[in-house]
Order: sequence, then structure tokens, then C-alpha cells
Amino acid sequence: MSRREQLHRLRRVGAVQAIMFCVYPAYQMLFTRASRTLYEIPVLMILPIVRLVLKLMFTRAAAHKEDMIPVQVVFTVDFFDAFYFASFIQSLSPLALASVMAIDLLQTASEIHELRQRAQRILSRISRLPTMEQQNDDLLDAVKEMCNRVDILGIQFTKTTQVRSCIYHQLSDEGRGLLDKLERYLCTKSSSNLYQHNLKTLSRVAFNVNDVVPNNQTSKAKWIKCCFRGKAAVEPVFSKPPLISSPRIEDTMSEMQKSASRKQSAVNTSIVLQEALEVLFTSECLVLSEYMEVIVPTVYGIFVLVMIRLPSAQYHTELTGVNCDNVISVVSRIFAYALMEFGSFIILAVLKRKTCGIKALYQLAFVLETQTLFVQSTLMMWILLTLTYRVVHFGCDFTFRFEWIKLST
Repeated sequence: MSRREQLHRLRRVGAVQAIMFCVYPAYQMLFTRASRTLYEIPVLMILPIVRLVLKLMFTRAAAHKEDMIPVQVVFTVDFFDAFYFASFIQSLSPLALASVMAIDLLQTASEIHELRQRAQRILSRISRLPTMEQQNDDLLDAVKEMCNRVDILGIQFTKTTQVRSCIYHQLSDEGRGLLDKLERYLCTKSSSNLYQHNLKTLSRVAFNVNDVVPNNQTSKAKWIKCCFRGKAAVEPVFSKPPLISSPRIEDTMSEMQKSASRKQSAVNTSIVLQEALEVLFTSECLVLSEYMEVIVPTVYGIFVLVMIRLPSAQYHTELTGVNCDNVISVVSRIFAYALMEFGSFIILAVLKRKTCGIKALYQLAFVLETQTLFVQSTLMMWILLTLTYRVVHFGCDFTFRFEWIKLST
């Protein structure tokens, strides 16, 4: 990959992050105007739409690193969404807060139900494969067993299928051997497909050109005519004995049917594997999203609880109207929301383990362990930027009145 292409991809990701820095403060200004009015709930419902649009934009910008899409999207877009929503909780009316919590619970329940249905459907299809020996209730183990039998099942991988990850992972000997086996299978399959393509091309060329050898007087003229016109002369054949094929027609038809059946079985197996990988990808995104919705409100509540006791609290615009007397009531609403999200995370983990055989805690631990540097640096950067972004020393006033300038002069 050229340096120009790398710079172009980095610029696209940076552009999406810059858009977030503009969109969320603008939305905060809109929500501040609509707070405690009839437009509070409709304006609040815009936030999930903003999150969805930004997720799609970020996914498209970071599509070249497919393995890092969940962690990049969640620890960027979901962080901003959870942080700004946590800062809105202290000014929400009880009706709006109850509506938001009910909608969030319904959304989580629908996502779990859809994930369960897809996983059960895939597991049932995997169990019906002819080479699978036993019923497997763990989706990850079932996918691993399919990959171990990739040569027997004849799985046809797409061009976008990647065996190696774009980031380094510490693998066991068994996992390293499985990846080597998949790479050898892909190389063998691509070479076989290339050979069949060349063979078909040569066969078409051989059937288009007349192979009848003419006499010595006209051979040179016909060769020149064929080269200049690009066509071969067609001559009738008068007396040729009929060709007698060695196999019978019934045997040939049965072989063709068996070949078509094997190809159809390979296609079906490939579809099952692709759907299983999509379910695992979606499951990882859900786990990380629920994790962020628990961590961010908790961190923000601790920040408010500590900052209100410092002399610099008067310069933070999000702490307007909050003092040492009412800080407990404000923080209790934030912690209540974080506790509700923690309960949602526990329900998600239990149902995924029970119905899909997917261990949510293992998925979360895998991401936090293998991408520790990215997760810690990203969280620290976004927390420092978003918390200091609202300090009046930086000239940020989302009401666009700048009354603090008049008071200082």
C-alpha cells in the first residue's frame, strides 16, 4: 500500500472524528434550548439517529481494518453518545428519563432476541451438515470445527475473507496450525480455480478454431485469411464415423448431478460460515457497546462528585446549577442509569451464554487484553478533550451569549 493511500485513509477517519466534535456540541445546544419544554423528548430521540449515522460513516471510513471496526466505532462514537447523554440526565424531566430508559431496554431486548434467533438458526444448519459428528451448542466452537473440516466441506471463501488479522495476537499452537491450514486451503483453492478458468478459456478457443488440416496448396492461403479476418473457415464434413463414448449417458448424467450436488453443498456451507462470522461480529459490537454505556456514566458521575468540591467547578458549564447541597441527587440519577445499563449488560451476557453459547465476558476480555494500548489511549484522549471542552477558559459557550466575557470586563 502506498503512502498516499495510507494518508487518504487516515484523513477519512480524522474527518469523521472532526464531524463528531461539531455535531455533538451543536446537539447539546439544541437540547439546552428544548430542555423542560414540549420538544424535550422529540429532540432527545434525535440522539440515536445521530449515533447511527456517525457509526455508518465511521465504519465506512475504517473499512480497511475490519478487525478493528468494533473497537474503533464503539470507543469513539458510542463514547461521545454515552458521555453527552450522561451529561443530559441531570437536566431531564422524570417523564423523559423514564421514556429513554424504557426505549433503551426495548432496544436491548430486541437485539438479544434477533441475535438468539440467528444463532439458533445457524447452529441447527451446522448440525445438519454431513461431516459434523455431534450437536454443538457453542457457536464459536461450531465455527472452529467447520474451519478444521474446511477441506472436507469444500467451503468456498469470498474474495473479502481474511484469514490473518491486521493486529498482532498471541496464539496457541492449535490456533496457529488452524490458520496455516486455512491459508494453504485458500492458496490451493485459488490455484485450482485459476487452472479451471484457463482450461475453459482454452477449450472455447479450441472449439472456435477449425482444426481440419487442409491440403498443401491451400493451407498457407487459409492461414493468412484466418489471421487477417480473425475467423476460421467452416467446412462441411461429409463422411465421419460417429464417435462412440466409453461411458454411458446415464453414468455421465449421474456424475454431473453429483458434481452439482457437491457444489451446492459447498455453497450452502459457505453461506452458513459467513452468517456465523457475522453473528460473532455483531455480538462483539453489542458487548462493547453495553460496556461503554456502563463505564462512561460511572466515570462521569465520579467526575461530577469530585469536581463540585474543587474551586474550579464554577468554570465548568455542565455544572451550572449544581452545588454541594444538590450534587447527591444529581449524581444519583447518573448512577441509577449506569446501574440499569449494568443490569442490561448482565442480562445480555447470561442470555448469550445460554441461548447462543457465546461467552460475552470472554469477548470483552479478549478486546481489552489484545487492544489495551488503543483502548486506554483512546479513552484518555476523549475524556480529557470532552471534559475540558466545556471549561469557559477555552471560550466555549453553547448558548452563544458569552456572558462571562461581559462579567470579566
